[in-house]
Amino acid sequence: MDWEQHYDLSLELFSCCVRAQYVAGNYDGVAISYSPIDLYARCIQDKLPAFESVIHMLGGQGRFSEAIEYGLSVLDQLGEPVERNVKEEDVAVEFQKTGALLQSTAKRWGHNTSSCREIEEWDVSAVNAIQEAPVMHDKDKEWAVRVMGRLCRSAYHENQNLVGMLMHRSLQVTLSHGICSYSATAFASYGMSLCGIGRIDEGYRFGQLALALLERFQNSSSEDLPYIFALVYTCINCYVDPLQSLLPALRRA
Repeated sequence: MDWEQHYDLSLELFSCCVRAQYVAGNYDGVAISYSPIDLYARCIQDKLPAFESVIHMLGGQGRFSEAIEYGLSVLDQLGEPVERNVKEEDVAVEFQKTGALLQSTAKRWGHNTSSCREIEEWDVSAVNAIQEAPVMHDKDKEWAVRVMGRLCRSAYHENQNLVGMLMHRSLQVTLSHGICSYSATAFASYGMSLCGIGRIDEGYRFGQLALALLERFQNSSSEDLPYIFALVYTCINCYVDPLQSLLPALRRA
């Protein structure tokens, strides 16, 4: 196929082919179909739909380091670079940044946090302010949040500190540029991390926020529903709700 004369058609066909090969479990076919895209695509944005299948393929083959390095290089090109060698103290710094940004952003989006001495003192209306926040319009930032969420799954097997870094960075991009369908994964992960350090009530609220965002963007986030349900119902709600009440959601996932 002549990519110069039929660029848009060629890109669409090969991107669909990459996706189809991944769904069929033909990992060799994924690599073969992606090769022309990597060679002829005019910009990183044109590669992104197919790239997502490639990163899933690498993770499915247990090639986690390759998936991470490839994904981080894409984030570099999207203007959201993430440190490769993340240490525990780096994650702690990002945790503080996220907390401060959550307070300032909730105030900007309609909730006054001036009386809240700590982030734990937030009430439900603060989370509601984020839930109804403006939609993200910058497609590069939206893809950055999406890629960070995908990379967390590979990073979990390689570097737990990188998981924390990716989570906080995806939240920070969301809070700075608006809500998108992929923000739900970031808020669910954040809620899980809060529960892990004993901040159960706050973590639960962020888990509910993730579910609300799933509902808000239901047409574009359904593919992430199983992953988000797993985070919310097995790592957050289990601290608060009766275990038997979690089963219907887990069956749906």
